[in-house]
Amino acid sequence: MKNTFEIRLTRNAEKDLIALKDLMNEALDELTVLKGDPYKGHALKGSIYGVRSLEFSMKGTA
Repeated sequence: MKNTFEIRLTRNAEKDLIALKDLMNEALDELTVLKGDPYKGHALKGSIYGVRSLEFSMKGTA
């Protein structure tokens, strides 16, 4: 049985996701990758040490 992990978004990430409107589902699909492989993102430092971030790009965005 494969472990799954929880995905939590910062308020800024939530706002960015909402701003994507028509591409929101595509972005959520990208983020869902972290549930099965949380180490795909890179580790953050400072006050959010222990948190990981995932960067990706999508067609139709700047």
